[in-house]
Amino acid sequence: MAKYRSWSKKHKCFTYFQNGFYGIDGAVFETNRFGFNWQNAEQFTGKTDKHGTEIYKNDIIKFCFAEKGDNSKNVVDGHLFYNTLLSTDVGEKSTKFLKVIGNIHENSELLEVK
Repeated sequence: MAKYRSWSKKHKCFTYFQNGFYGIDGAVFETNRFGFNWQNAEQFTGKTDKHGTEIYKNDIIKFCFAEKGDNSKNVVDGHLFYNTLLSTDVGEKSTKFLKVIGNIHENSELLEVK
């Protein structure tokens, strides 16, 4: 079943939608009380990082390939990243090297080049 989240600028948090119900901070509602915005909905990729955290579109992830020393960051964009890394057999194994470190709404500073 598809899962979505939407950033609420008013409440400064995510609201979620799954199976006909809306949720916020663990509370579940049958109505859209907290402004779930379908225009900005971010879909769950169906994958989790190495700690079991769900990976959604617009999450900022860190690649942790110890043998290569690669600690690069990327934004899950639902297209290039998802299609090349998460939707293949290699991708199934590769998620153990990923760590969600934030998202573009709350942690945009993580994308700044230092």
